[in-house]
Amino acid sequence: MISMSDNTAKQLRAALQRTQPTEPPVLIRLVQDSTPLPVLIQARIPGQRRGEAR
Repeated sequence: MISMSDNTAKQLRAALQRTQPTEPPVLIRLVQDSTPLPVLIQARIPGQRRGEAR
């Protein structure tokens, strides 16, 4: 066992508690197999058409 002073142990415990994530874990919602997944849509820059250079 490692010997350390009470002050060092308190500092170590405080440092370990600070590194713990403060936010709750994100829940993953399970969906049915038949549920359609969202389709990615390419972003369109307004006012710019294909082949049109600025």
